[in-house]
Amino acid sequence: MPSFHEVVFKGSFNPISQIMDSLTDTLKTFNKVCYNVFQFGNVIMFLIFLFMALNLFLSARETEYKEKINARNLEYLKKRGRIGTTVCIVLAIGFLLKGLSIFFLWCLTPFPTPLVFHWLNINKYYIVDTSLHDIYSYNTLEASVIFFVSILSFAAILMITLSMYLIFFNVRVVHSRLKTFKLLFTGIIIAIVCGLAPGFWLLR
Repeated sequence: MPSFHEVVFKGSFNPISQIMDSLTDTLKTFNKVCYNVFQFGNVIMFLIFLFMALNLFLSARETEYKEKINARNLEYLKKRGRIGTTVCIVLAIGFLLKGLSIFFLWCLTPFPTPLVFHWLNINKYYIVDTSLHDIYSYNTLEASVIFFVSILSFAAILMITLSMYLIFFNVRVVHSRLKTFKLLFTGIIIAIVCGLAPGFWLLR
């Protein structure tokens, strides 16, 4: 009769092996979901900026109407609303065509490797022109780590974008400007740690 040791480590019952297999399957699922979702990353950014443009346009129209009654700063408000809406639409189209992601990656080329790549000792994976397909082609664990860092970087891009949008165009989405600046600083901190380039990798 086999001993308990033989059953655990040589037989079919091997909890460590089962845990590792389960973890590997989970990571593979995570990688696949990331790959499938961010295949449409450019569309996601397009919709975000299109929503910003529409929200700004409607907000500007409402503000113009109120200021028209008071006869104050009407031309300034019109100009700001039109400029903001136009910028958001241009950025939306730029992301949809993927040209803007490539441009930003080119601008980020001179910047040093982000801190997290040093901490995790994965500097060799920081290649500015990396694509979504490149990340997915790494082994399971490496791809999961890069995807996770890239998602944090992508979140930083969204935080910085949204906070700048609120600061410059004063859209009344949050009740306190302090919340907007907290959002901006949080995005900047994440960007310093994870970099911005990994976020744009998900859009290519």
